[in-house]
Amino acid sequence: MGSMHTGLEEEKGGYDKMAVFYGERAKGGVGLIVTGGVSPSISGWVSPFSIKLTSNREARKHKRITDKVHENGGKICMQILHSGRYGYHPFCVAPSKIKSPISKFTPRALSTSGVRRTVKSFVKCARLAHKAGYDGVEVMGSEGYLINEFWDLMKSMFKTKIAVVGNVIQLRNANDSYWLKESTFKPHETINFKSKKYNTEDLKQTRMMTFTTDSNDEW
Repeated sequence: MGSMHTGLEEEKGGYDKMAVFYGERAKGGVGLIVTGGVSPSISGWVSPFSIKLTSNREARKHKRITDKVHENGGKICMQILHSGRYGYHPFCVAPSKIKSPISKFTPRALSTSGVRRTVKSFVKCARLAHKAGYDGVEVMGSEGYLINEFWDLMKSMFKTKIAVVGNVIQLRNANDSYWLKESTFKPHETINFKSKKYNTEDLKQTRMMTFTTDSNDEW
């Protein structure tokens, strides 16, 4: 049974309701259940006060779920999900300060020490999941959440684009989070980029072009 939010996670008495919900699936013969995403920290919340696993007290609540599933002969894994810039709350963090289009909150860019703390929060969450009786964990690494955001940041380092602002040509990374270099130009001047020639007036009309390249290209 694939991971999905049930809508019960944040309801009053939600742990007991989830225990009944997943217990019935185990009773019906589901071989392996994967829960909806559980945050390893407050910064990883999907929204304020959404489900997380950060303490022994919370582990005891989660155990109500695993006990019911095991009573009915099933097995259950918990998904660890850090929402990254998708977090709809003021504590969200991400690899950079680029805001998600689906949240009004701008994330705080993680420092090196912040990344280390985040890694430790995943480890602690997995250990608590084991303590709570889960048979395993699944780490969410796709769909644009935190881990996926780091991967996208890495990919963007290998893409650049030319932006024309007035009489300035800027060579930017793909998501516009920083400029790699810039240069002024004269009307009808020809510039070289990626072994091709471009007339500056054409660039002004185009406004933006994207290339797969690296920051060492000469132009």
